[in-house]
Amino acid sequence: KDKLYWQGGAGVLYVIDLTKPFSPDALSWVATDPVGSSWTFGAPAIDQTGIYVRSQRDLVRITP
Repeated sequence: KDKLYWQGGAGVLYVIDLTKPFSPDALSWVATDPVGSSWTFGAPAIDQTGIYVRSQRDLVRITP
């Protein structure tokens, strides 16, 4: 109940910890592609419009 799971278009399952403020510290992810065709890299970035996560294929923006 304290986590929100979101299947992203970047081959990643995002896990948002609802017990923390919405920030990069509250965000983690698990690769859903077993062969590594679409993996995330780098730490999430945050600005006034949302959190950005970069993968091999996509740049995903998560907004509050």
